[in-house]
Amino acid sequence: MSKVWFCARNARRIVSRYNEKHCCVAQRYGSTFMGDREVQIASFIAMKQYTEAVQTLHNWGEAPISDGLFSQIFRSNSVPTKDLATFYQLAKQRGNNLTLQPTSFIRLLKYCAYPSIFSVSKRDVAMARAVFDDIVKQSKNEHDIREAYKVMLDAYLRDKNIDEAIELFYSKSKPTPELLNQLLKYYAREGEVDHAQLLFNQYQSSCVDVISYNTMVSAYCKADRVQDALNVIDSMKTIKPDTATFNTLLAFYKGNVDKMEQILARIKSHGLEYDKYTMVNVFETLGAVGMMKKAIKMATDNNVPMSPNMYSVVITHYCGRTKYSQMQKYLSDAMEQVRSDPSWRTDHMIWTVWMPLVESLAKKQAIATYQIVDSIFIDEKSSYRFNKLMRLTKHDLEATKYIFDRMQTRNNAIIPDSHSYAALLSSYAYHVSATRAHQAEQVYEQMIQKKIPPSSSVCSMFVTMYERLGDGYQESLENWRRALNDFDSNVTK
Repeated sequence: MSKVWFCARNARRIVSRYNEKHCCVAQRYGSTFMGDREVQIASFIAMKQYTEAVQTLHNWGEAPISDGLFSQIFRSNSVPTKDLATFYQLAKQRGNNLTLQPTSFIRLLKYCAYPSIFSVSKRDVAMARAVFDDIVKQSKNEHDIREAYKVMLDAYLRDKNIDEAIELFYSKSKPTPELLNQLLKYYAREGEVDHAQLLFNQYQSSCVDVISYNTMVSAYCKADRVQDALNVIDSMKTIKPDTATFNTLLAFYKGNVDKMEQILARIKSHGLEYDKYTMVNVFETLGAVGMMKKAIKMATDNNVPMSPNMYSVVITHYCGRTKYSQMQKYLSDAMEQVRSDPSWRTDHMIWTVWMPLVESLAKKQAIATYQIVDSIFIDEKSSYRFNKLMRLTKHDLEATKYIFDRMQTRNNAIIPDSHSYAALLSSYAYHVSATRAHQAEQVYEQMIQKKIPPSSSVCSMFVTMYERLGDGYQESLENWRRALNDFDSNVTK
């Protein structure tokens, strides 16, 4: 009796999180509700001890587990996706029939298809297909089925399994424009324009949209077949082109002012407005012929606000022509936007716009380090980008020292690592002198005091520095050569 009551108490603790009716049954019948094993697993699940639950299932080998337990697991939104995948595999291995839980199953499908999002090393297309089949077989919700097709098709295309992708596409009784566009974009990326055109022609009268047309225009432009791209635009009878349709042509004719003006006129003739992508192409084309002021005025006249990419083009333009006063003006404006708008300092913006701009300015020795550091990296939580900035600015020791100090004194303080010290020391080595060498030794002492282990690059930097200083520094040179050799020997061991 005590054993039954013990199981009942465990079952109550577990099942009360899921279903009040089941809880009452568990109180009455104890282990007969789920069985001793299942009460134990459900207990782990309730306490969010998912690793223990998985291990317990493995330890039981082929012992039967009810479909109901797995259904309870998949009904919970708190189970981590990685553990959810393990439970799914175990259920399939045991031959359990899983009742569809749309939220968990779609999450599991994405886990298999997009491993990088979940920090998983490899895409599991086979498991993705099994989950997809379960969703399509059991779901009556068109939205779930449509989402499943989209993710599964993307998984095949990312795996470059075009045969399976095509078979999946044709298995849909009524393919959607979204699925068609996935295939068209794949063919465009792979340079298989003729395959894209065949597929486009097959569905042009039934399920294409403006994105389908834009994809074909882009594919032809990338293949240097601009006349075919123009023919696609001319064939748009029932579907109206959008600004993106013509932006692709602008990018193709970049540098050709006459063609640019013709395309801009076509945009207006369709009753469309210029957007930020239009203006990026205009800035690059007019900037190349020294007409950047006209480009900026055009953006103002057409009420197109400055975007990060537009600022990047303008700043790089003036920096390249050593017009630093104009560059500084627009850089100040851009950094003010970065400070006030968090969307301007997302990972995408940092890597695609700001870091290339920083590198461009650094090469010209015209970097406004203070603004860049204090604006772009407001929310940064690691030293990685600061270290990269210091490597870019090693020609400017004061700028490098500022970045190094700023890491530690801002609100979200970051502790420098060995790469941070290596970047700072490389700037001292770049400006080699007896005084700099002494200062670099002091920085190295600070590093050791903070128990940050030196790297081979630090030792190598000191060797290079003392080699440059030449006579009078032979002893220091030999000491650092020995340190570098010792470091290399330890790594080899």
